[in-house]
Formats: sequence, structure tokens, C-alpha cells
Amino acid sequence: MKHIALIFRKNIEYNGIIEQLKEHFSKTCCFYLFDIAEHIEPCALQNKANCTSLVKVFDLQTQAYVEDVKTDYILVFGGDGTILRAMHFTLEMDTPILGFNMGILGFLTDGKISDLLSSLQNLLKGKYQIEKRMLIDVTVYRNKEKIVDMPALNDAVIYKGELSKLITIRLFANNRNVYKARCDGIIISTPTGSTAYSMSAGGPIISPDMEAIVVNSLSPHVLSIRPMVFNAANTLQFRLEEPHSSTVLQVDGINVMQLMPKDKVVIKRSAKKIRFIKLSHKTFYQILRSKLNMGKI
Repeated sequence: MKHIALIFRKNIEYNGIIEQLKEHFSKTCCFYLFDIAEHIEPCALQNKANCTSLVKVFDLQTQAYVEDVKTDYILVFGGDGTILRAMHFTLEMDTPILGFNMGILGFLTDGKISDLLSSLQNLLKGKYQIEKRMLIDVTVYRNKEKIVDMPALNDAVIYKGELSKLITIRLFANNRNVYKARCDGIIISTPTGSTAYSMSAGGPIISPDMEAIVVNSLSPHVLSIRPMVFNAANTLQFRLEEPHSSTVLQVDGINVMQLMPKDKVVIKRSAKKIRFIKLSHKTFYQILRSKLNMGKI
């Protein structure tokens, strides 16, 4: 029997999907519904023990809540945001993830909900590939004390927040000074995240099979500050000089904390990687053309 976790985007009517799965695969699969509290993300990404109570796992066979479930696959129904919410669980359980697009773009999702049954049949027959994606570790130091340490699949963003005043950030690569920027903020993205916020802000598209870190300043005050691509082996450090009271750190779209003067944000390539299940043979460039209309006039 295969043990399969199901994670749904909030406000999706999922009873019909579950009934389809149970009807066609009850003899070969055990399904578990992961009910994730909406406010779990920041603490879950930091692996705090008190977050376990915010995740309820419901065994759809016994109709009871269970603990310590080991799954073979995680199926995610939603868009890219739902994939990001599920990231903690695929890392914690070392389980590959397959997304079914029920959102707007679904750049990270490989499956279509209309092909759910055939997709699961191919999955159980082993007709799939595993695609590994690089993560970054985001660490914040305040007075030499580590106060945040969490992974990111897409990006980390240091942003000025709700006030109009620019912030000043110094960037160092392997302790060597790169530049000082006065700007609205800085996006630090993985190759996966290069097609998200960074791309919208004018950053380059990086193939997801590469290992690199993109640094893209938001509305810098001088023309000489341009997007830069760093080797993933580099350790990047961002020092804030007199940020105002609303400066925030976002990780994968989540407001994690308010940053203070002299805080240091350190970005490194993570030792962990997230594993995506690929059922289709579409290349990254085909996805760019179909979902982002790349090259179309």
C-alpha cells in the first residue's frame, strides 16, 4: 500500500476529489488529509515543536486523526502558494511532491485536475521523474544572536514596508563588499524563484536545474545598481543601515519579522533540496512559453 498525503488550498471544495481517489485507489493507497492552520508558516519553517499542534492529519480510511504518518507522496491541490505552504512537510518527511493546478498560474504544479486519475495511475506505476530544486537558508542575526533560521524555495525579500522612505542595505559576498544600495528593498531568489517576484521586478530567468542566487534591488536610487547572479556556493550577507520602523523580511511571500538597524540577513544554499514529481515531458522552456507567453508578440 502506498501512503499519500493530500494538501488542499484553502476554500477548495475537496470532498469530490477525495471520493474519486477513494473509489478508484482504495485497494492500493491510503490517503491522509493534512489540515494546516493558516498561521502556521513562519514557525513551521523554523521547525518549532509547538507548531505540531497546528497540523492535523486525518486518516481517510479509519476516519480518525493520527500522528507520526510516513507518506510516499504528497499531492498538493492549488497553486504555487499552496506548494510553498506544503514545502515544510515534504522536507520534514523527505517525500516528493506532485502539484495539481487549481490556482491562477500554477508554475510549480505539473498536473491538471482533469487528469487526476490517470496521473495517479502513472505515479503508482512509476512512470514519473524526480526533479530536485535548490533551496536557500535565510538566517537573521541581531546582536550576534540568531533569531530566524528558515528555508526558502522562491525568495527572501527585505522590503521597506508601508512607508515611502528608502532603506539602505549593504551587500557582501563571502565577506567582500559588493555595493551599498538605497532602494525600496532587495529580492534574493533561487532559480525556482527567478520566475516569480524577481522576474516581475526585472530580474533574469534562471533555469531551475542550475544552482545560483539572484540578487535584485527594488527601485534603486542609482542606475548603476543592476540585478546580479551569484554562484550558489557564495554566502551573501545583507546589513541594514538605519532601516525605518516598517522594514520587514518576507520569506516565500510570508511576512516573517520586522527588521531593526544593524540586523544581518545571511543567505546560503541549503543542504536540503525539495523533490518534485514530474509526470509530463514538458521542458522548462515549454512552460515559459505556455504559462508566461515568452516570445509571443
